[in-house]
Amino acid sequence: MAAREELRAATQIVIERASTHGVLVVAVEDDVYAVDNLCTHSAVLTLHEGDIDVERREIVCRWHSGRFSLTSGAPARLPCSIPLRTYDVHLVGDQVYVAVPEYTPVPEYTPVPEEGEC
Repeated sequence: MAAREELRAATQIVIERASTHGVLVVAVEDDVYAVDNLCTHSAVLTLHEGDIDVERREIVCRWHSGRFSLTSGAPARLPCSIPLRTYDVHLVGDQVYVAVPEYTPVPEYTPVPEEGEC
């Protein structure tokens, strides 16, 4: 996949995949995370242009300021409500490998009801 030093220098890289927007690989200090590069709030917006909140280990979608946990993929701020897929990362020597299974579509977006709606 990539050398660990190469990833540290870039902070984040995208692994291109056919039929998807890729897998986002992010280095935060000595940890490496891999998540889908597609915001589940819109299903068309990529996350690789967003900021990384190092302290909280979250990726911030630059389009709507929604947040996702890099460790679990869980949505951490609305309007995001569907988790990101996460992928296993293996460090072997100086190399970073990401276990990416066969592609399956992201579940359809279901909006979170506003307060007072149900």
